[in-house]
Amino acid sequence: MTRLTTLVALLLAMSAIASGVEAQAPPPTGTIAGTIRNGTAGASTPTLTVQLIAIPRSGPVTSQQVVTAGGRFRFEASADANLTYLLRTEYAGVPYLDDAPVLISPELPTVQREITVWETTAERPALRIDTTTVTIEGIERDRGALTVQREDQVLNPSDRVYIGGQDRITYRAPAPTNTLAVQAAETFDGKTAVEGQTITSTRPMRPGVTSIVTTAVVGYDRAAGSYRLRVTAPLPTALTEVWVPERFARNLRTESGARRESRERGGERSHIARATVAVREGESLLMTLEDLSGMNPANQLTSERGAAIAAGLALAVLAGGVTLLVRARTRVDTEATTDESAS
Repeated sequence: MTRLTTLVALLLAMSAIASGVEAQAPPPTGTIAGTIRNGTAGASTPTLTVQLIAIPRSGPVTSQQVVTAGGRFRFEASADANLTYLLRTEYAGVPYLDDAPVLISPELPTVQREITVWETTAERPALRIDTTTVTIEGIERDRGALTVQREDQVLNPSDRVYIGGQDRITYRAPAPTNTLAVQAAETFDGKTAVEGQTITSTRPMRPGVTSIVTTAVVGYDRAAGSYRLRVTAPLPTALTEVWVPERFARNLRTESGARRESRERGGERSHIARATVAVREGESLLMTLEDLSGMNPANQLTSERGAAIAAGLALAVLAGGVTLLVRARTRVDTEATTDESAS
């Protein structure tokens, strides 16, 4: 995930808290204004409450809100380059965040933004997956466990947000073989969970692309030093690929329907299995990871307390969200300064 995506996820997870953390703001010297647009054909523009959240480099997160008039909103805010602003609203139970953080300064004190919302539907549109990327993130040889991360870029071609049925589940995918634990993750607009051997998500599928990321810990055959990985398509999928760093497995043996290659990414060489054709819904890509090796620190999801840790993960994010946001902002600013100095 990019720094921006991480920041957005944390911010939205904290939105309920942030809205209640009000502090005395500096005198307003800038303007952040914009419009709300309904992207569903034939639908009217709703009257909504828009929230402006201010994230300083240090100190409390603050917010203010206004109600739109004729689809328009306007905030008076401090034109301070040390503040990052984010616009948030909610329509039909679905939260929305502006595409990018807002920055204003004495030199550029005025910003105009447009936020698009959509009507919702419980009837599943013709969803498909643009890209499925599975990556082996870690290995614990003493436990005989692998950490497997999967990211599906789900494309919704309609002009309505798919919110699922009564259970609000919008995504279902078979868990990898011999799954020991799944990281239960709660985001700003839904949560990921496991039901038996099925991984589910309640994230609304907005028009365009929605990224579904899941992390599972699977057991492998320690005596043989191998694991047979099955990647099943929950929806028609244009491209499926699996990345296995060579430091985790010395060989990757693919079966029919996939080709094998080797490539470097992020300074690390990996085996890659890539489907030769689009994968239909319910079909699987099969491969065997051979000569598994390596030793990582124990993954807490596989420990005896794993279930309790997984269950408490969302609460931990909520409890520490404001602090993490400030730290994330500080880290991004520091790295940006370093990059500028290097250039």
